Amino acid sequence: MDTDTNKKKDMFSDCEKATLLVEQEQFETLSSEDTLYMTIHLDGCLVCRTYRVQSKEINNTISRIFKNAPVFIRLDETYKQKLRAKINEAVNNT
Repeated sequence: MDTDTNKKKDMFSDCEKATLLVEQEQFETLSSEDTLYMTIHLDGCLVCRTYRVQSKEINNTISRIFKNAPVFIRLDETYKQKLRAKINEAVNNT
């Protein structure tokens, strides 16, 4: 594989981890290691910073809409695995 392809995969992997942490931080306290990782990544990644702002706004809006209902939406593991496979396939084909 050429260097550009490896860089794209590394960048995608870093962003994937950061966006997962963005979602996780809205529902639970992150570990010190995860907080440091996310802080460093967000400092240098405009796309993930934008994602974080948008994700928080979406969750706040949903919370306001469903004020009296708990907002613990979880995807089932099978769906997550299929989604990861599709994402990985798309990354590998670019």
